Amino acid sequence: MQKIFISLIFVLLALSCNESNRVDTKIDPVVNKKVTWVDSLVMKYISQTNDTLITLARRDNIPVEWMLDRTEITDTTKYLVFQIGHSFEYKFITDKWLYIDSLTRNIYEYDLSNDSLIRWPK
Repeated sequence: MQKIFISLIFVLLALSCNESNRVDTKIDPVVNKKVTWVDSLVMKYISQTNDTLITLARRDNIPVEWMLDRTEITDTTKYLVFQIGHSFEYKFITDKWLYIDSLTRNIYEYDLSNDSLIRWPK
């Protein structure tokens, strides 16, 4: 009886571990992976931006990558902060910083010279 009870606990524990906080995902046919809404926004930004460094990298067929750097919580919202760039000789070169508002899903470009966020209009 005790072995059955312990087995039941392990099964329930295993089932509860499989449940996670689900994020809206879809399958991207190009990369054949699950893509979250955040990834979709970043991919849209990369494909439609007028930023010189990202445009030149795309033109020269340099793979543009992104990675989540951190989350910043303010009084009014929570930003997901991404580095957009490319890899070169085992280093990641950051071309642009993006802030994505997790509540409104708006994209903001970080203006380094003015230390401010500029809403991306598209």
